[in-house]
Amino acid sequence: NVKAAYRAARASFNLGLWAQCGEFCDQALKHDPENADVLKVKTQMEARLEQVKAKKAEQAAKEAARTTGATGRLQAALEDRGLTLGPDLYSTGPLASKAFVDDEGTLHWPMVFLYDETMQMDAIEDFDEDANLSSQLSVMFPGDRFMPWDQQEKYVHDKLATFLEIYKGPAGSDTVMKKLSPKIPLSSVLKKARVPPVIPIHVLPEGSEALARFLEDHERA
Repeated sequence: NVKAAYRAARASFNLGLWAQCGEFCDQALKHDPENADVLKVKTQMEARLEQVKAKKAEQAAKEAARTTGATGRLQAALEDRGLTLGPDLYSTGPLASKAFVDDEGTLHWPMVFLYDETMQMDAIEDFDEDANLSSQLSVMFPGDRFMPWDQQEKYVHDKLATFLEIYKGPAGSDTVMKKLSPKIPLSSVLKKARVPPVIPIHVLPEGSEALARFLEDHERA
């Protein structure tokens, strides 16, 4: 009946259920097209719905502008450093972060540490380009505790060789390894190159057979 539909429309309006409110209004107006109370609720509902739509459109526009701005800053930062992005080289599972530029113009990278000897890896969502690997490795491999997979306790921060894997040229899938000095900031090394979106760092114990095999199997930059 009209009164029940009207009450349901009012309740839906108060709860912000605009589509449901409209349905109840239409039900009531089928039986009483000139009902002033129902028409008033429907008019109020339509006005509020337009406000909601306009607010959502404004929020979407702001988000699009923010995303576009972030993308533009990232592209400019890459160009300034002579960098281009190639495809991902390794599956990093749940790691979903992307490179970004902060408000101070510093480039931040997602990174994956690859332990070729043991087929293990660690993912880092945010690595500041002005940071060096030494500080990160000292936290991960302090020397007084070891990873469960490091049965021989060979992985100690100051006894590790690290290599950055980058693409060999502006096209293609071939890669080369660039030996890193852990105490030099990443920004000093990561420039004028084609790199994957997630930066791969290979970590091996200095003087190990695994390192010797690694050097035999991979081309150096």
